[in-house]
Amino acid sequence: GAAGVNIETGVNQLGWMSWYSPLITDNSGNVFTRPEFSGMLAFAYASSGERIWSECETGELNFKAYPVAVRNGQLAVTLINKDVTRNALVSLTSTKRLKPIRWDRLSGPSLSSKEGVVLRGDRDLPSLQQLMVPAGSAAIVTCSYV
Repeated sequence: GAAGVNIETGVNQLGWMSWYSPLITDNSGNVFTRPEFSGMLAFAYASSGERIWSECETGELNFKAYPVAVRNGQLAVTLINKDVTRNALVSLTSTKRLKPIRWDRLSGPSLSSKEGVVLRGDRDLPSLQQLMVPAGSAAIVTCSYV
């Protein structure tokens, strides 16, 4: 339901670098990403379609799942584990057969990290019956319909 986002990159109109800028430049002109960049990249990747209805049984775990029907006929499910102490073991089920084709993890040293946050693809595709989302991390599993 988001319509847009306004962000600052580089030095702002006041002459200083915003603390929430997704990109920063050091004194030598090298550009680095901040955690916001990885979050925005994950959002752009996993939200390029139509959100679809789903049920998510979490018990007492602070966990959310957001499935999106991606324009290329695939399904992307963003899994967010906000629990700081417990891992989430997730099973995805569907009325249609699904085959995992991509598995990306968004992680960092801690939930309050200001560096070291990355979005990385994982070569080992998971079983849709045992997706492990560690405490304080997120993942995107992309599936094709079989």
